[in-house]
Order: sequence, then C-alpha cells, then structure tokens
Amino acid sequence: MTPLQYLQEVIRINPDDYVDILSYTQEPFYRRVEYKVPDNWWHSEDYVNIPLEVYMATLKAVVRKGYTVSIGGDVSEPGFDRFTQCAVIPDFDIPSAYINDDARQFRFSNKTTTDDHGVHLVGYMEKDGKDWFLIKDSGAGSRNNNQNAAEFGYYFFSRTM
Repeated sequence: MTPLQYLQEVIRINPDDYVDILSYTQEPFYRRVEYKVPDNWWHSEDYVNIPLEVYMATLKAVVRKGYTVSIGGDVSEPGFDRFTQCAVIPDFDIPSAYINDDARQFRFSNKTTTDDHGVHLVGYMEKDGKDWFLIKDSGAGSRNNNQNAAEFGYYFFSRTM
C-alpha cells in the first residue's frame, strides 16, 4: 500500500479540510505566511498568522469539539515536573500575566523560545480558572515519566500558575 492509498483508503481524511495556524508578530496577522523555522524546510507559506489570544481561543474551541491538534513547542525551557507530570511556564521565567504577542515574539526572535519539538494536544479543561491542556508526547522526554503509569507519554500543560 502506498502512502497515498493509506491516506485515501484507511485514514480517509482530506488534507484540504485542515488549516495550519501560527502566531507571531514578525508577519502580518490574518494572512498566509511562511513559518520561518528550520523544521519548515519546504518553506510552506500555508500558515495563517493570527494574534496569540485568537490562537489560544482556537485551540480550546477545536479540542472542546473533539478534534486533536499537532502543535510545535519548546520542550527545552524550564517548567516540567516529572512528579506531577505537568508542564507550566514558571513565574521566574515569565509571569503568565505578561505573556502576550510582543513577549512571545521577543522570545522567539532572540531564540530563547524555539520550535524544538512537536506534540499532540488531545484534551483541554479549565480548573480553578486556569487552562490545562492534555499533551501526548512521543519524544524521548516523555519516557522520563513514571514508566509504569498507564498515562505513559501524556502530561498536562498550563501557561498559568
């Protein structure tokens, strides 16, 4: 079976039904742009650039409707706690109240934030006024979780503490 046959006969999705979104200020919002990172080696300009708050609202909305989302993230930054299997943006790094388009772009431009790893966002919930995303991670770092846990490779992420 060829990859195209697998897509058409097994997966049965139309890639044209999906949209790639990103959020950074180095390009105009609400336009298709190139995601200028090494992993975009084909230089695709099919990413729709939207403001950060619209991006976050979109992630929440699609996951609430039962869809999953592939996202790029930076897993080399501080904030992962293997005991709780949760990842957060710690206040000593940048307080969540200060995360906005400009702060994110500054960190992206000076390369303190990169797109070093792709993960799969598979769930979302609000608890005590905080947003929590359930992440499925197949990377080597996910294997450092509790090896005997049924949740192997899953962890929660919140941008708020």
